[in-house]
Amino acid sequence: MTEGKINQPNPIAGFFHGIDPATKGDYYTDIVQVLPAKPKQTLLQPGQKFKWIPYICHIMRLKKMDPDDIIDQQIKVFNRFPPLIAKIDTSREDFLTNALQRKYGESKIMPVKFLNSGTSNTKFHLKQVGYSYINAGYEWPNDRVLEERGYLRFAKLLRILKKEMMHELVTSTDSGRISFGHPAGKHNDLVHGWELSLDAVMEFQQKNLGYEKRKNDQKAFDTIQDTMYDDYDDVEKRAMGDISEIPSGSSAFQLPY
Repeated sequence: MTEGKINQPNPIAGFFHGIDPATKGDYYTDIVQVLPAKPKQTLLQPGQKFKWIPYICHIMRLKKMDPDDIIDQQIKVFNRFPPLIAKIDTSREDFLTNALQRKYGESKIMPVKFLNSGTSNTKFHLKQVGYSYINAGYEWPNDRVLEERGYLRFAKLLRILKKEMMHELVTSTDSGRISFGHPAGKHNDLVHGWELSLDAVMEFQQKNLGYEKRKNDQKAFDTIQDTMYDDYDDVEKRAMGDISEIPSGSSAFQLPY
């Protein structure tokens, strides 16, 4: 764990999953983010701000496994990191989503279909979410530190994830529509899982940190909501909700970096 990281250790708000199911020749991936609970304003030092942003804490990548075996592996990860929200790409199939929804409920398992028509551009929205969290101070683990502490596979998959991000293809049409094609001969499963996991975090934040709740302490607690669209066109800004209270995190989670 990084020295002086004010977000950790801290009671957690929950774990958030981004799942990209395997298609022919692709990998099945699940990337997990942990979101710290928002501390009481009185616990902050004078002038100190708390960035309510997540940390990546687990990466799963599978290939050439039977659907039943994949579900078993996914349940093991869910047991280790209980999902507050898990977003799953259902563009090609929804068998996995249906199975997980029956076990965990529709409020936790949320399907995402990739659309690129009309005012909907799912991939562009996910890129906005990912880059906005990075601009807000999202921290990448140090892969060398992970290796030194014995997290060899985590470090390896983290490097692959970063390489996949560099291979993303961005195209723009004459009408101004932006699309992201699959890089020829390259995988992008980890990128999709990472983006979906952050979108799951944002889903939670939108529901649990509306402006009405923040009117008394909004200067102390910056969130990605405030700056999400500073650097990108607002193509499909979603309404902010204020639906339920943030569940109280009762346990501290120790990051491996």
